[in-house]
Amino acid sequence: MLLKDEKRAVLSWTADMQPDFFRLFLASEGVPDIPVLAGINATMLAVAVAFAAWLDANADCAPDVLTAAAALTPARAEAAIMAAAGVRLASIIQKLQAAGPPYEAWLAAGVPMVNRKPLRQILKDAAHENDVRVAVVRGDRGLGRTHSWHLIEYVARTTGAAKLVKADLISPVLEKRTAKELFLLLVEELKVGRDPDRTPTSDGVTATTEGERFGAELARRINEASEDWPRPVWLVFDNMDREGVPEAVKRLVADLAQRRLNNDFTRCVIFVLAPDPIIDISDPNALSRTDALGEFQAWEIEATIKGVNALAEATTKLSDADLSALSAEVCALTQTLKGRDLCDAVRKRLVDLRVKVGA
Repeated sequence: MLLKDEKRAVLSWTADMQPDFFRLFLASEGVPDIPVLAGINATMLAVAVAFAAWLDANADCAPDVLTAAAALTPARAEAAIMAAAGVRLASIIQKLQAAGPPYEAWLAAGVPMVNRKPLRQILKDAAHENDVRVAVVRGDRGLGRTHSWHLIEYVARTTGAAKLVKADLISPVLEKRTAKELFLLLVEELKVGRDPDRTPTSDGVTATTEGERFGAELARRINEASEDWPRPVWLVFDNMDREGVPEAVKRLVADLAQRRLNNDFTRCVIFVLAPDPIIDISDPNALSRTDALGEFQAWEIEATIKGVNALAEATTKLSDADLSALSAEVCALTQTLKGRDLCDAVRKRLVDLRVKVGA
């Protein structure tokens, strides 16, 4: 992903290009015709915005294209920034390739990941656009339900497989926490704001009816808009089971998930982290995918410790003897701690290890 100064350089460089010259450059680099993507009659500023977006969405090609662009006009002030951006992105890609597929990563968003085999398989299938409609992460509070977000976000970002939209149902962003507020937030995030006059009303209806109305309207809008999305969307709902989240909001989430299971709309994977035990998703055909969290097992902890130590970016790896001693120490925690206490203690040791090895 381009940094702010890099994106400004790309925008400035592209906006000053002659259209025909820029098209010739794109053709020589095997890049789709950005002017067409931006609209046949688009200004060069609109083309520049589309080009920057293409670079962000095609990270594997971006280093070579940026390097070639800088070499094309070496005297331009932006050339050095673009060339440096190409080197930076190439280095990141090299590290990611060395780490293996992102859904098998030991470290996601700077956080060590313990096992999570079911979620990893779900993300692998979703990244390859296999038929994943709804994914649910269940388990007691404190076992890593919200922590799953780090892995979901990491896979979406590093693969470029999907646009990621998160709705934390206890977030300050949803301060009013009504079904309408959640609906309007998702309409904005998903860019499905057509038919403003068809926004459902909450007047004089039960919480069940209110949630279902907003769920149905959101599903309809997604179904209409998703064909034009450049990438699928991964829509993540967190903390559905928490006290204080209104029933209508929970009904909206459950209804939307049920409609996705029914294939009322496509090109969208719905993740529910911590579903409500009472207002659950109706799934009579067992089409949803589930990661049921349990206690950390000693073998999972040991494998994660080895995985973090073996990361390509680790600069001061532990010796085999030190690694064995650390594994024994952390695995011994499973004999004395349970639940949240065990998870917190293991995570602290793993974060300390990440810092120590420089990963």
